[in-house]
Amino acid sequence: MATFDADMILLNVNARYPGATHDLAIWEVSTINRHLRRIYLEGPEKHMAIRESGYPLQLWLMTPITDAAPNSPEEHYTKCHVRARNVGERGNGTWKERFRCLKKRPNLIL
Repeated sequence: MATFDADMILLNVNARYPGATHDLAIWEVSTINRHLRRIYLEGPEKHMAIRESGYPLQLWLMTPITDAAPNSPEEHYTKCHVRARNVGERGNGTWKERFRCLKKRPNLIL
């Protein structure tokens, strides 16, 4: 799991789990989740992560509204959410182009 900021700068990578592990399970034990939770609850600044709909809505974790009514504020929010989330998708793609070994899951012994 990788986390990027709005400028596609890689902030965090968690590669401890095999590919079959659900992203939510990784998120729940990740350092970035704990960090965002702590600074959201304790600090004056409010930082948030953007994830897909399979994640629970939390104060520091924004998810899309999947059943938003057409032309509603919820639909507008979800469209903005999708655009923001695309930054992470592009970040993943950029890293995979730069480091081609990330495109496939080779058996590497380090």
